[in-house]
Amino acid sequence: MTYSIHHHTTNEQDWVEIDGKYEAFSIWPEAEEYVEETSKLMQRTAEKLFTYPYYVHFEGYDDEIEETLSKKDTYEITCQLSGRKVLTMHANKTYNADVPSYTVKIANAETLRTVFSDWFHLASQNMMWLVTQHESLTYKNGYAYTTMEENPKMLIADHDAQGFTIISKTYRTKEDVMNIVK
Repeated sequence: MTYSIHHHTTNEQDWVEIDGKYEAFSIWPEAEEYVEETSKLMQRTAEKLFTYPYYVHFEGYDDEIEETLSKKDTYEITCQLSGRKVLTMHANKTYNADVPSYTVKIANAETLRTVFSDWFHLASQNMMWLVTQHESLTYKNGYAYTTMEENPKMLIADHDAQGFTIISKTYRTKEDVMNIVK
């Protein structure tokens, strides 16, 4: 698989506010089916960066909370409301919907694979998708919030899941990131 790596010059991320100094590198697969390739590459990278258990945090739709939580027999999953609302439509009526946020415990490679299989489509629909070592996620003003002290390394899906970003205090150069991703 070929991919490109971009070192960010500013520390602003979509969907997540991060307090503290860090380096950010976006990795974009060069493939027509970029969502599938992003998913595969992000999973491989998570397996290299984190130790079990680690956590996938993602946002979804208000009308799928019950369905998502019905998988509690399969996954250790929790839900919280982000505090943000989005304008949406149902039955030809417009309303402000709550944005739910989920955290799933990744206990092994199989769990990681099935979580990505079940819900990574949300990242391609521009929902927040974040992998961390830390089990909880705080929200401030409707957006995910964390600190570099709490999460010294993270993976965040980029816009439309065209790639993902590695956030880290440790990895400072493209070469560092290339060694992780290869």
